[in-house]
Amino acid sequence: MAAWFRGLRARRIEHEAALWRAEMLEPHAPELRAEFEAWLGADPAHAKAYDALERFATLSQRLPAPERRPRRQAVGPRRLAPAFGAIALVATAATGLLLLVTGREAATYAAVANPGPAIRLYRLSDGSTITLDADTNLDVAIKPASREVRIRSGRARFKVTDEPDRPFTVSSDGGRVTANGSEFDVALNGDRMTVVALQGDVHVSPDGSDRPAVPLANGAAVQVEGASVDMTSVSREDRLWPAGRLSFDNTPLEKIVATANRLGGPPIRLGSDGIGTLKVTAVLDLRDTRALARKLAAALELKVDDRGGEVVLTR
Repeated sequence: MAAWFRGLRARRIEHEAALWRAEMLEPHAPELRAEFEAWLGADPAHAKAYDALERFATLSQRLPAPERRPRRQAVGPRRLAPAFGAIALVATAATGLLLLVTGREAATYAAVANPGPAIRLYRLSDGSTITLDADTNLDVAIKPASREVRIRSGRARFKVTDEPDRPFTVSSDGGRVTANGSEFDVALNGDRMTVVALQGDVHVSPDGSDRPAVPLANGAAVQVEGASVDMTSVSREDRLWPAGRLSFDNTPLEKIVATANRLGGPPIRLGSDGIGTLKVTAVLDLRDTRALARKLAAALELKVDDRGGEVVLTR
């Protein structure tokens, strides 16, 4: 278990290093440089990860220079937007670099995978984010005139920035989603693709079909299989899937509880002084607050008092 925790910390540092390298490649203010130097000096592992990433980047110096687009949003570690307010989730340094470098119009896809067990959040160079469920595999290409994702397996949530001149598409062998300035889920089960529109402009069509794309209202869900696009229903648990396997690394108990309480269900209340600062490192399902309270109590040697309308943790 200790080795797993060390591996989780190392991956988090690699992810931060990849984000800082992306910032340092762009013009930046002196204040940002000072913040970077502070991060670099805070831990010898930070400098080691950044140096390793620099050596990796030199392997790509013969590649064509990317075509620059107007910068929409910086992606430094301080600006990460974690899923459901939890901690930013890990990605490998190599993958982070591939996603942050845009190529010419010829398609060059970067493989993005999450073997699990935790949910992972990736930020693309256009500012869009992809939340990957466990056992999910994607190919991503961010190009000057388009943004393309191929889903190979699993499930992902896409939060897409608004760029009307550069459409964002997610495709499988059976269907295609076109979106802009929106948020939606795509799940693949064999040849069947399920799409849930959460917010914004989302259109779905069978891949290779001449049928016009079907616009989805916010909250609507469809299944795409063969040449058909059929309405379906999705449970509350499935809509909250990104909260099902969140990874926490030395996180105060009070922050985990606050995040879980925002998702609904009987709230968890901390009934003893000082327990909110207890630190937790684990992969947790936040969708069921009662089960979460029992798991936290067992790990931290606390007591659980289920009062019907709320669940209280005490020493």
